[in-house]
Amino acid sequence: MSKRQRRARRHACLIGLAATIAACGLYAAGWFDRLEWITLDWRYTYASSIPQHPDIVLIDIDDASLEQVGRWPWPRDLQAPLIAIPAELGARRILVDITYVDAEPLRSLVPADSDLISDPLSLGPDALSVALPDYELRAAIESSGAVYLAFHHPPSDVLRSEAFGRIIDALASGDDPAVRRAADELAAERPDAATIGSLGALDAARLTALLVDDPTLSLSDCAQRLGIHEVDRLGGAYSDCRSLALLRRLRAWFAEQPQRWRLKPHEAFAAAYEAITGRSIETVTGLKAGVEGAFALALREVLSDRATTARPLVADPPPEWAAPAIDA
Repeated sequence: MSKRQRRARRHACLIGLAATIAACGLYAAGWFDRLEWITLDWRYTYASSIPQHPDIVLIDIDDASLEQVGRWPWPRDLQAPLIAIPAELGARRILVDITYVDAEPLRSLVPADSDLISDPLSLGPDALSVALPDYELRAAIESSGAVYLAFHHPPSDVLRSEAFGRIIDALASGDDPAVRRAADELAAERPDAATIGSLGALDAARLTALLVDDPTLSLSDCAQRLGIHEVDRLGGAYSDCRSLALLRRLRAWFAEQPQRWRLKPHEAFAAAYEAITGRSIETVTGLKAGVEGAFALALREVLSDRATTARPLVADPPPEWAAPAIDA
């Protein structure tokens, strides 16, 4: 190999190395992502083979929306109008490409005219109101009539099984043979139900039945009534059993007077809470712990189940315009 060829090869290697370093630097700085976003917009704008349908309207959550409303994710009570307003304007179907996985906690709303900077102590507890994000979203979905959600996962754990519910019903009626039959049925249907937390299935059912009668019972109260000396044994199942007990009480409360389903979420919360616990909602100082928090989560589930079962939200099959053909 001549000296000229060696020099050319050396230059080629240096150029390749410099290009590689430059590409890595641009990638680390995010320039390739920006280029991809720009070209992606161009491809969708000028190279899309899907014709625009006059009956389809896309509501974008874009940069301008984020600047005006705030960073994503928005509270679900602010997302609810994205469903309610198109429905009021006559939308026949609404497709929501947002997944709702976990429950959203309740939050306090501060009046817009409050001066929290110069006089933060002037805002008393009476001026605050509670926002119910999941309830507002549920109400918007139900009132809209036909909403396509990203997914729906019905509960399927042991505590929600029909066999476990039959044990609780038998305990409430005092029918010991029925209790034993229901326990045997649960063991046959769900071999994984031998223990729930640190309790056996039958003890968990007894705990749930106690909490159905009085959801305000504390952990130590339940242990004393069940004759369990080690309170820690209830720790793993107490919260789940109380949630199930509240679900049963809430469903029964709505079933007593079906017109209660028409109550607004915050009205249902206040009325049901007072009826079931015997406490006024005005005395509640926080909704993050204790029976108040469990009650709020249980009511959210009941109202959400109502929205997804009382009126079908997903058509089968979807309308033809909802799934346009895409050219290969």
